[in-house]
Amino acid sequence: MDLRSSRLPDDPRTGRSARQDGGPDEPDIAACSDKKETMDSTTSSLIGLVVGLIGIVGLWRVFTKAGRPGWGAIIPIFNLYLLVKTAGRPGWWVVLYLIPLVNIVVHAIVAIDLAKNFGKGKVFGIVGVWLFSIIGFLILGFGDARYVGPDGAVANQQRPAVSY
Repeated sequence: MDLRSSRLPDDPRTGRSARQDGGPDEPDIAACSDKKETMDSTTSSLIGLVVGLIGIVGLWRVFTKAGRPGWGAIIPIFNLYLLVKTAGRPGWWVVLYLIPLVNIVVHAIVAIDLAKNFGKGKVFGIVGVWLFSIIGFLILGFGDARYVGPDGAVANQQRPAVSY
């Protein structure tokens, strides 16, 4: 009997013969891979959601300490505006965040100024607020740092209304 002529029936799922894919009793590797990818993407999404929420909480506390509206932390672009204003820079600096490469330098300057306005040094501004911003915001927001403002005068908890 010639082995080349005795062909096994095709697998209806893949269209390949059973001899090519290892036989009908082996598990479908593609199906296992899809389940793993689904689990990986769900886990990644949940981790991203938790990290994002922690960042929002930290930024909310920073804004509240600075006398700004905490809810501004959840609104895109407006949170950048509040961050720039809390750092003591003009509001139009938000536009600089839209320019590639310039935004990196601008954010480093804003981070240093924000750290100074909370009584911290340049190193904390670069490492804590610029490189590891979520951790830096949590330290500023929940730590003992007080917002002193860009002019160095200690700010009251209730600042006068700020025009936006």
